[in-house]
Amino acid sequence: NMTTPMVESEDVPYDMLNKDNLEIYAAYDIIYTAEVLYLCMPAIKARKMEDTFNMECDYILPILRMEDTGFAVNKDYIIETRIKLKEYILARRERLKELVGEYVKPSQAKVIKDTLEKKFGVIVESTGKEILNTVIADLKHTGANPEALEFIEILHELRTLDKWYQTYLMRFVREIQKED
Repeated sequence: NMTTPMVESEDVPYDMLNKDNLEIYAAYDIIYTAEVLYLCMPAIKARKMEDTFNMECDYILPILRMEDTGFAVNKDYIIETRIKLKEYILARRERLKELVGEYVKPSQAKVIKDTLEKKFGVIVESTGKEILNTVIADLKHTGANPEALEFIEILHELRTLDKWYQTYLMRFVREIQKED
């Protein structure tokens, strides 16, 4: 018998569960969630993100319903999109390589920092999104160093696309493959 990390509702013997323990667990879960909210709320307010927080709260129940019932997807579109997105990502990686003469992964912070300094003469304290956004704004404002600008913009794009591809699109593809 194979063990799988995915537990389906019908796999749980609800009639055999200790309801007292479940109530205690649920109560602690609510308390921990409330404590995290309490600790994070000052940062949410300081960043003026109350609207985003409220929007996220509004999504909880619809997402729960979707997870409980599932939703229809266009399988052909998912497969076609996976192929197109992968080709596009590979093309953007190739352009990055053309700009610097070697392949650079968007996650290689030290390599990116060194490349910016040695290849483009741009010195940054880190390669985080906020710092690089500031560099992009400066480069756009001055019109200087268009290759450095393109390099950073491609890095941003690849970081986003890689996440979409791995986290979202491939999840759908795996689910589709399980069904076939």
